Amino acid sequence: MSEKIIDLKAFENQLNIKLFNDVVTFIASTTSKDPSYFIREIRDDHLWYERSEDSNIQTQYGFQYFGELLERYEEKIGTEIKDFRAIALAMATARELLTDDMFIDKQQINFIKKVRGLSANDIYLTGALYLFYKDEGRADDVYKIITQTEYTQTEDLIFVLSLLDEFERGFKIFKPQLLNLLGPARTIQLLLLRVAANMPENEIIVWFMMTAHLRMSAQVNQIT
Repeated sequence: MSEKIIDLKAFENQLNIKLFNDVVTFIASTTSKDPSYFIREIRDDHLWYERSEDSNIQTQYGFQYFGELLERYEEKIGTEIKDFRAIALAMATARELLTDDMFIDKQQINFIKKVRGLSANDIYLTGALYLFYKDEGRADDVYKIITQTEYTQTEDLIFVLSLLDEFERGFKIFKPQLLNLLGPARTIQLLLLRVAANMPENEIIVWFMMTAHLRMSAQVNQIT
C-alpha cells in the first residue's frame, strides 16, 4: 500500500472515509467480476482508499445485496451528507465492478438521480457524477463545472485533481490555485515524506501533487 502524504482528517470533515472503504469492499466482495485488477489500481491511485478486510457492513446493517444499500441507507446508516457522499463516491469509484444482478428495478438509476439532484454546489457529489458519466461520454458539462470552479479549500482541489485522467492538463488549469492553496492559503497539513525534506519549496509542491496522482519523476522534470 502506498504511503498517504496528506492529512486525511481534512477529508474526514467532508465525507465518511471508513464508510467509503466499507462500501468499496462490499462491492468488490459481491461482484461477479474479478476485482483483483481494480483493487490493485485503487490501492495505489486513490487518495483515501484502504481495503477494509474486517468490513462488516453487510452483517452490521443487514444488507443482502448492494442495491438494497442504495435504497435503504438512510434507514440503516443515516442521513448525514458525509455518509451520502461516501456511498456515492464509493459506487462511482467501483463502477467497473457493478453488474445488473446487484440491483433490482431502478435502484441504481434512482440513486444516481438523487446524486445529481443534490450535487449543486457540492464538489464531492459533482465528482461522483463525473466518474459516473465519463465512461459514457456524457461528462463534458460536469467537467466544465469542476475545472471552472474557484476553490477555497486545499482538500477540495486535491480531490478534483485526483479525478482527472490527464494530470498535466489539470495542473495547467489549476496551477494558480495550486500555488495558492498549497502555499499561503493551505487548509490541510502536508505530511511530506523524508525523501522530500530537502527539496526546494516549488519542487515539494510538484512532488506532492505528482505523488498524489501517481505521476512520478519523469513528469516532475517536465512540469518543473
